[in-house]
Amino acid sequence: MIGYFTRAGNWNVAIGFNPYERVFNNILKRKIEDKDFGIGLDLILIEYTLEGSYLQLPAKPIKVLPYSKKQRALSVVVGVSKEFGNMSDISKRQFIINTTIESVKLVQKKMQRLGFNDIDFKSLLDDIQECAIEYLKLPEIKYISTQAD
Repeated sequence: MIGYFTRAGNWNVAIGFNPYERVFNNILKRKIEDKDFGIGLDLILIEYTLEGSYLQLPAKPIKVLPYSKKQRALSVVVGVSKEFGNMSDISKRQFIINTTIESVKLVQKKMQRLGFNDIDFKSLLDDIQECAIEYLKLPEIKYISTQAD
């Protein structure tokens, strides 16, 4: 139901971000992978765009792209500034959690405007909150650090 994609113009920027997204994604997958939240939406793709050498931040911090009927999916673009690298471990985790929740809420509004009112966003958001608690209890996330641009 929820997938993540990271777009970065520089690998050094991505290696400081990807572990945070991947760990939360794995926890979330275990919780919601086989659940059915309703008809009309199979995927919410959260696409993180990391500011770096070749990519600028999107004009809006979070933007919902048009609904794909064929894939029954919505994509949400989330801008991530260079300051992410200077945040504490817990702040980085909270950023992933908060942007996931905000993205789902924006998708909920869009789907309701499109007439899809039978999707159980409350259960999805409750599951995300449960996963967030587990995610925040994990030991510090380690990754290979290099100088980001």
